[in-house]
Amino acid sequence: MVDVEQLIIREDVSIKDAIKKRDVTSKKILLVANENRTLSGVITDGDFRRWILKSGDLNEEVSNIMNTDPYVVKCGEEKKAFGIMKAKFIDAIPVVDDKNKVKDIIFWNETIDGVLNRFNKIDIPVVIMAGGKGTRLYPYTKILPKPLVPIGDTPIVERIMNRFVKFGVMQFYMTVNYKKNMIKSYFNEAVKQYRLDFVEEDKPLGTGGSLSLLREKLCTSFGTVNIFV
Repeated sequence: MVDVEQLIIREDVSIKDAIKKRDVTSKKILLVANENRTLSGVITDGDFRRWILKSGDLNEEVSNIMNTDPYVVKCGEEKKAFGIMKAKFIDAIPVVDDKNKVKDIIFWNETIDGVLNRFNKIDIPVVIMAGGKGTRLYPYTKILPKPLVPIGDTPIVERIMNRFVKFGVMQFYMTVNYKKNMIKSYFNEAVKQYRLDFVEEDKPLGTGGSLSLLREKLCTSFGTVNIFV
């Protein structure tokens, strides 16, 4: 469990300092509140990325990028959190009292850990095909590679990987081509509890061609994932 106090920042904090705090906490959300812990808004990784993509000034205050109308649950109604997060594709939701003061925060993985732990763990490598151009997602993929297009505040590919990790997968291979440096940069900076190796394609090879590049690394059963959208 994370101490919610570690996630609280003030409205006048710079975006640059907020990013540093997010890196320290390793969580994907910060809560903006005053000295009395009255919630003003939240900032997620998606808010940071959108600001950076439009070349926003990192010295501006976080009030410029925060979501001022976030989803919350009231004290005593924490059981509603799972349904809200599932319906809205969000990873965390603050708990507030009747005066909108921050009391706690609930994370998606905390709500489903107990369910997933009933299943047997599988420890096989998984290959993720992430080299395509994602033309069906234009114009978004003119800026971001398809694997990094967010659903809620988490990139598509990271959502997929996190689900596999819950079932015990600890080794991933990701085949990359289009905007590969952006994908590699994202994961090189991310805090990971799994191993990730990149396999670079000089040109798009398709599923069979991509797997042929791994013939010397995959000596056991393995899984494959294509990111279809």
